[in-house]
Amino acid sequence: MTAKQIITGRAISDRIKAAKDFYTDQDANLDIENWIGSPPSCLQFILDTVEKFESTGSVYDLPRSSRTKTAKNDENVEKVKKILKKSPTSPIRQVFAKAALSLSSTERIKLRLGLKFYRMQKRHALLPTDLSTRKAACEVLLLQQQNNKQFKSRLIFTDECSFQLSGTVNTYNCYYHSLENPHYTADVTHKQGSLMVFCGVCAECVFGPYFIHDNVDQNVYQSIIDDCLIPDIYAKYGTLDRFWLQQNGAPAHTAQKAKDMLRDRFDDSLPQSFVDLKFSIIGAVNCITAAQCKAACDAAFDRFHKCVTLNGENVE
Repeated sequence: MTAKQIITGRAISDRIKAAKDFYTDQDANLDIENWIGSPPSCLQFILDTVEKFESTGSVYDLPRSSRTKTAKNDENVEKVKKILKKSPTSPIRQVFAKAALSLSSTERIKLRLGLKFYRMQKRHALLPTDLSTRKAACEVLLLQQQNNKQFKSRLIFTDECSFQLSGTVNTYNCYYHSLENPHYTADVTHKQGSLMVFCGVCAECVFGPYFIHDNVDQNVYQSIIDDCLIPDIYAKYGTLDRFWLQQNGAPAHTAQKAKDMLRDRFDDSLPQSFVDLKFSIIGAVNCITAAQCKAACDAAFDRFHKCVTLNGENVE
């Protein structure tokens, strides 16, 4: 049984042509000059082909001796497994260096072990004093719901967010899953402008969107509450009685003037062409259903329970 002929590198037709032309012209430089086709010929290719033909009688590559692949044997798999178990955040280059393997072998062993990589998520750092405060706040919220079954539907979560006119989004959560690097990019127009938008959501509906054309300071924030949010609450419910406002700790929200205004307006038993952009935001908000509002608020109370259980620690 004859060994299987192997072809690597230049096409076999190019090799045959190079050998024939050389023996016909006896001048490699002339062969290069008269070569037709792509890729072009070169002196090294012609001489290597002629040498191969004279030594083996063929322009084919000689069969290569096979060897047993050992990179993914049980010993190496266990070695990589132990390294990653001890230091799961180790860079892959550090892993293959410790295991004395190649990068590709280490990656294949990772796949065999079923290991996936997960992006580190950033979260707010908590001071020791924050834990008791967070736990106490969640306990108060849960107690309010226990004493007043309508509390959940009367708690309004509010926040503001900046929308870019160019359509730019936060790329931190943008992924492109592919076997190869797709060079996933988005062209961003430089300094095209943005719009600040304020919304509120309770278990029954969404309030807003309200568009803000200034920087949000305590005066602008108070104006949003007095001129936009409160009139909409009155229009839907006819009263502010038994409504609570939940907000974050942005400076405009926690300024003394803003806090005094909120205590006066709401129950104090608890501790922004932009025309097309506006219409698209309004359309998106109008698509939010009551069921989605209720699900979001129910999820918030689930997180309150978890926060209490974890003594104020961050909730996953």
